[in-house]
Amino acid sequence: MPRGGAFLSPTIKKFLGKGGTVPVKNKIFKYPRYDVYMKLLKKWWFWLIIILAIILIWFLMNRFSPVGCSYQYNQIDNQLKSANYCTIDSDCKVLPLGGRYVEFGCYHYINKDIEGDALYKKMDNYWNKCTRIINDCGPGPESQCVNGKCVEKSQ
Repeated sequence: MPRGGAFLSPTIKKFLGKGGTVPVKNKIFKYPRYDVYMKLLKKWWFWLIIILAIILIWFLMNRFSPVGCSYQYNQIDNQLKSANYCTIDSDCKVLPLGGRYVEFGCYHYINKDIEGDALYKKMDNYWNKCTRIINDCGPGPESQCVNGKCVEKSQ
C-alpha cells in the first residue's frame, strides 16, 4: 500500500513540499506552511502585536467616530433646549458658551435652577473627543421670560 501523498499528482506534491503532516483520505502527506503557522502562534510577541493592533483600532474608532460625536452633540443640544423654561423673568439666566463650547452657540438661556457646571462638563467631554472650533463670541445679553421660554431681553 502506498505511503502518504501517493495519490496526489506531481504538481500538488511539488506545491506541498516538506513541512507538517495533514491527513487526507486516510493518508498523510506533507504540508509546508503548517509548522510555520504553529510556531508563529506559539510566540508571545505575535499575540502582543495582535492585541496592540486591536486596542489601537478600538481607540481610533472611538476617538474619531462621527456617529458617537453626533449622538453626543444631539444629547447635549437637547439638554440645552429642555433647560430653557420659566414662569417669570427671574427664572432665566444666560449660560455663556463661547470658547471651547462655541459649537453649541455663543450662549443659551436656561432656567436658573439648572446646574450649568454639569452642562459644561458634558460639553468638555464632547470637545475633548470631537471638535476643535475657534471662538467668535461676545458676552451674552440679558434674559427675560416670554411664553414660558427664556429669551433675549428687549431694550
